[in-house]
Amino acid sequence: MAALPVTTIASTSASVGGLSLRFQEPPVVMAPPVMPATSVAPLTPGGPVVGFRLDFSSLLSASVGSAAQGLEVVGRVAPAPVADAARAMRAHIVDERRMDDAKAQQDVCVFIDQYEVGERDPNDPSRYLQTGCNRFLEVVRGVLCSNPRHMGGKPTTIWSDLLGPTGHYERFSAWSHIVGTVLFLVYAIVRVAIPGNNMEVAQIFTTIAAFGTCFVFFSSSVYHSTAPDVTLAYFTRFLDFFAIYLGIVLTATADIAVATRGFANVPVVTIIDLPIAGTIVVFFFLWRRQRVTKQDSWLDVSFATSNGEEGCILSHGLFSRGHHDLHHSQLRETTSLLLSSSYFMSVPAAVMTLEPEVAAVVLTLQAVAFVAIVFGMVLDRVLKWPNNQLAEGKHQCFACPSPNGPGCVMTSHGVWHLVALVATALTFVAREYALSSYT
Repeated sequence: MAALPVTTIASTSASVGGLSLRFQEPPVVMAPPVMPATSVAPLTPGGPVVGFRLDFSSLLSASVGSAAQGLEVVGRVAPAPVADAARAMRAHIVDERRMDDAKAQQDVCVFIDQYEVGERDPNDPSRYLQTGCNRFLEVVRGVLCSNPRHMGGKPTTIWSDLLGPTGHYERFSAWSHIVGTVLFLVYAIVRVAIPGNNMEVAQIFTTIAAFGTCFVFFSSSVYHSTAPDVTLAYFTRFLDFFAIYLGIVLTATADIAVATRGFANVPVVTIIDLPIAGTIVVFFFLWRRQRVTKQDSWLDVSFATSNGEEGCILSHGLFSRGHHDLHHSQLRETTSLLLSSSYFMSVPAAVMTLEPEVAAVVLTLQAVAFVAIVFGMVLDRVLKWPNNQLAEGKHQCFACPSPNGPGCVMTSHGVWHLVALVATALTFVAREYALSSYT
């Protein structure tokens, strides 16, 4: 401060509107020009401000630090009994400060985006380094196999405690439906391979429904494998919805065929009713997809704790992005539920056509499957279980972080995938049991 004229300090105080309670350092100048004694040094707005503030937190921190330093000095120069007591008190103060600092670091939310796959061009934040087919392979590999995080072109050491260094949010959902694809593909091939197993109309429609279900799980796995990319997911999400409606129509038609022994005495309007309804819904959402841009439907999704506070949930990796139906979400879910429940309109025909014991077993299995699907939708859409609990650090058994694990976590949508897989299997068991009763 002695190197500057006194008028510099006065000007600085005036610039902030009165006497400042903060000590201010002059700006660092590499080669200060020679100035007359009466001149005023130029001010540097926004320069570094050091010192302490006259508030409780700063005074408490300063007093604790001074006490620790004072006890250290006493421990060096005082006689043995006093020195030992001073060192013990200083160690206690230092330990408490370390515990407080560690707790404060745990309370700090760290934004961890392990949903994004690949690095972006630093010169153009809107574009990834990979494009076209290479981008598709990059995203699929990142979701299914390994998604190492990078920041500024270098690997980062910050990752989700639920996913690990190379995990991904969509990995469990993608692999669960890949398993479903393989299982139902094997089942459909076996149905075709068995001689005389596709002679009747009900048997043929059951085989078609098996291949249709395989296509549903395959489309879902493709969507979840490409979900992190805004452009790829824009198309694969519609493919997923189209496959879902197609699968619902095929399986419901197969159920009617089984319940009526190949549409015996069934009006044509009853047979084509479901395909027409499904086609209308599919074309509506295809039209909507053309009307809504991918930027408008692309939203971030995070989950709160049970008390409604988000807290530090992002550090758990419960963060995703995706294309949403916005104000048409209820319409899509309702139409899917109505088409799925259409089977129960054929309950009277099943009771009249099948044997009483067979009808009881078939209808029970179909009812259990439908209730399971509804329950899974409630878990995923309403309760969001176990996402909220995972955000609080609970249910860690649902996570398998990499590198020792596969790097996935079973979220509410993953639970829904497992429920849907089991419920679909129950419906096929019901059909096969009914077909086995045919004489």
